[in-house]
Amino acid sequence: MSARVLRQLRVHRDEVIACRRCDGVVGPSVIGPAMTSRIYALGQAPGPHEASKGRPFAHTAGRTLFSWTERIGVDEARYRERVYMAAVARCFPGKGKSGSKGDRLPSTDEIERCRPFIAREIALLRPELVIPIGRLAIAEVLGPFEKLEDVVGTSTRARFHDREVDVIPLPHPSGLSAWPKIEPGKTLLTRALELLAAHPTWRATFD
Repeated sequence: MSARVLRQLRVHRDEVIACRRCDGVVGPSVIGPAMTSRIYALGQAPGPHEASKGRPFAHTAGRTLFSWTERIGVDEARYRERVYMAAVARCFPGKGKSGSKGDRLPSTDEIERCRPFIAREIALLRPELVIPIGRLAIAEVLGPFEKLEDVVGTSTRARFHDREVDVIPLPHPSGLSAWPKIEPGKTLLTRALELLAAHPTWRATFD
C-alpha cells in the first residue's frame, strides 16, 4: 500500500481519538496504530483497561484472544504488528446495570456514530480477510443471526462496506463467556482457527 494511504490512516486515527460524539460512554476512544494490513479484525468495544492503556484487547480478553492465535503459530506481538485491530464502538460503554458483571453493550446510536469509522478503514485498507470477534461484531459484518453455532467455524464470502471479503468469525474471548470452553463451542473455535491458519491472506501475512 502507498505512503498516501498510511498518511490517511494516521489522520483517521487522530480523528477517532479526538471523537466525543457520544455522551453516555467513558472516553477516551481506543484505536490501534495506523498500519496497513489485508486482515481486519473487528471487536465489540473497549473495556476499562483498554481505555486506560489506549490499545485494543489489552487485558483479560486479549490474553485469551492471543492464546487462541498462539495455537496457530501467531503470538500477540506478531498479531499486533500485522493485523489492523478495530471495534464496532470505539469507546468504553461503561459497566452494565447494577449487579451485572459485564460491560454495557453499545447502544444502536453509539454503533451508528462509529460505523463511518469502519467504512473509512475498509475503504483505505481494502482488506481481504475480516475477523469479527464476538456477537456484536459478527452481526455488524454478516447481519443478524441466532446462534454462535451458526457462524463460528465457518468461512463466508460477504460484501462489507462495498468490498467483497472473506469472513471468519470468532467468539468473544471474554472471561464471562463459557461458550468457547464447552461443546460445541470448543470444537467450533478450533475449526475457526484452522480456517484462519489455512486462509491465503493469513498465510501470506504470517508465513
